[in-house]
Amino acid sequence: MKKIEAYIQHRYLPRVVDALEGMRSFPGLTVLEVLGHGSGPETAEDYQLTEQNISFHRRNLVQIVADDSQAEEIVNLIRSAAHSGSVGDGMIIVTQVESAIRIRTGENLPPPQL
Repeated sequence: MKKIEAYIQHRYLPRVVDALEGMRSFPGLTVLEVLGHGSGPETAEDYQLTEQNISFHRRNLVQIVADDSQAEEIVNLIRSAAHSGSVGDGMIIVTQVESAIRIRTGENLPPPQL
């Protein structure tokens, strides 16, 4: 199993979701609104901590846990849908998942049941 985390500009979220829902067996996703501080330029959408004089960029974090065989397709779909070619497009991180446990039953889940 792989966990795919994509930090994307929030205006591209609908395009990313549409692309992923077009998959043959889409595993589902979680979306979080996050703030990040990186090297990109400030924009009107930034959140400013005035006392500390730190700018945070508003982003969406898309999290997906999927079978290893789906990971490359998911990454390519996200990258294609969230790409503008400009600084600040975001980042995709893929990590190995050791296990997933259903809270209700305590059972270990194989990838197709996620």
